[in-house]
Amino acid sequence: MEKEIIAIVKQMLDKTSFSYEEIEFEKNTDYLYLNIKSEQEGKLLIGKDASTIKAFNHLLKLILFKKELDNLPVSLDVNSYRKNQEDNIKKIVKVAAEKVLETAKSCALSPMSGYFRRIAHLYVAENFKDLETESSGDEYMRHVVIKKKL
Repeated sequence: MEKEIIAIVKQMLDKTSFSYEEIEFEKNTDYLYLNIKSEQEGKLLIGKDASTIKAFNHLLKLILFKKELDNLPVSLDVNSYRKNQEDNIKKIVKVAAEKVLETAKSCALSPMSGYFRRIAHLYVAENFKDLETESSGDEYMRHVVIKKKL
């Protein structure tokens, strides 16, 4: 399965003429993670606001679903860009959560995409048992609020 999924990603990249050095594959119980290493074309592959890599990710999900290769969520990354973003979100959430524990006042984070809000919710749930989160706001202003459990 791993070789077949990597072959699909290579085919996708070859059809677009993006150059890459390597594709890393990682599978755990929650998702499939593929990291495309590309020194020259990394920024182009990521795209503005990660739009290009999101589109590639969506196409890959559709192909894997159609070929019935795996039913796990897929995370396609370029030069560990998304993984680094996730780490930054976790650092921000950790600081905010510790502030909430100290002050007992809720803390609203900056607006972020659904993908990163989910990471924030999961991080707090896994690491701060006395806290809870909720999403608030509309559309592009959706954000996570961290507060003490009642």
